[in-house]
Amino acid sequence: MGYSSYRRPVTCSYCYREGHNKRGCPRYKEHAAAGNVSSFQKLAPRRCSYCAKTGHDRRKCEDLHNDKVNTILSNRKWIELVIKDMEDSGVGIGTLLKVKDGYHGSDSAFNLAMVTGFNWDNLFIKHPTKAWIHIKNYYGSVKKSYYQYEDGFVSFKDAHCPQYPNGDTSNWRGMTLDSSIRHSKKVTVVTPITQDLTRVAPAAILNGGVGMEDWFMSRTSDEYHQNKEHGDT
Repeated sequence: MGYSSYRRPVTCSYCYREGHNKRGCPRYKEHAAAGNVSSFQKLAPRRCSYCAKTGHDRRKCEDLHNDKVNTILSNRKWIELVIKDMEDSGVGIGTLLKVKDGYHGSDSAFNLAMVTGFNWDNLFIKHPTKAWIHIKNYYGSVKKSYYQYEDGFVSFKDAHCPQYPNGDTSNWRGMTLDSSIRHSKKVTVVTPITQDLTRVAPAAILNGGVGMEDWFMSRTSDEYHQNKEHGDT
């Protein structure tokens, strides 16, 4: 003998009638509007997980929308500045670099490396020192007849960190770079190459949107207010 499935009807915890819950209870809404509901009975207001304000959720958060737009515009401007500095410094595919070897603790120790490409997805204003220039490192010793080639990545560290007028991160138009590749203490351009990197970089990168969604996906209200205090988003 078969058994038919049975679902218990929804019962309101406020009026105890079937067919709706407390949030959809017409009697509760009527009493709440008249101020006849005690504070512990009132439904908790919606609170945005990004800005912590009430009355809306993350999907309709105006602050989140504005911060995303500002980040895209800032990222676009920053990438434009970085690429221009790369071009002005002669860094392109085929450029030979002298990279200071920090492992041996000597200012004179270095290895040679050739630029072979770019990991464009790593070029994001929120991680300005992340290595994104693909290189082929050369290690060797003439005396010991030992040679080794190794793939790797390099960045120009603090040289490409963004700087804003008076620390105002919303003023992306006035953004500059901390310094230039030409002032780097770690990497020196040995054989400069003239290359239009705007023709090499993907359009999505030049538009400034890559990396933005992943950055904001984990932003919470605590981080939002903390960043606001420091003038960042």
